[in-house]
Amino acid sequence: MSDKPAPESTDAADEQAETTEQPGEAVLSPEAMLETLAHQANEAAIFPGSLREEYLFAYDLLLDQSTVGRFIKGPLAPRVVRLANHRLVWPYYYPPAGTALPTLLRTNRDEDAVWGVVYETKRKDMKALEEYLRVPNRYHRRAVPVHDRGGRRIMAFAYVLSVQDPLPSKPSADFREKLAAAATERSLPEEWLAMLQALETGD
Repeated sequence: MSDKPAPESTDAADEQAETTEQPGEAVLSPEAMLETLAHQANEAAIFPGSLREEYLFAYDLLLDQSTVGRFIKGPLAPRVVRLANHRLVWPYYYPPAGTALPTLLRTNRDEDAVWGVVYETKRKDMKALEEYLRVPNRYHRRAVPVHDRGGRRIMAFAYVLSVQDPLPSKPSADFREKLAAAATERSLPEEWLAMLQALETGD
């Protein structure tokens, strides 16, 4: 890939997923497409209709109440949870926001984990959020088994990136600060906050 385009100005609340596609934005990978189709097939077979309850695992700027509240209405009752055997990675640089975006990488290593929250939602409430995230072209849904602080296992889903650059990138300092602030707001563990605050930036 050639040198990264210069960042464009953007509203802070829209950093994670501007609705206008950029020229040259990566195409949905075959693996992401298969995962999305399998999830949709299972969901259609097992859970007909659109009113069933489900849990959204937020690990990025969807942690922020003002961001997620723009798309999902009503009380969300966030619950702090841990996703084991995963880590946070930054595979895709998003020019309008001037930052790389985070996603989940499965590692199967016991020492790796990602902290976040789950929101109890209904499938019908996801339409506006998925349009914002440009599902499945920029993000797609992935089932993730998370555990709350009491050890209870919760089957949730997360939005993970469908696209990536040839080489990983780094978050901007502004994105890092917003992510750390949202994690602080949600009372995530101190060690996770420290990791976020220590992220190397690309500025």
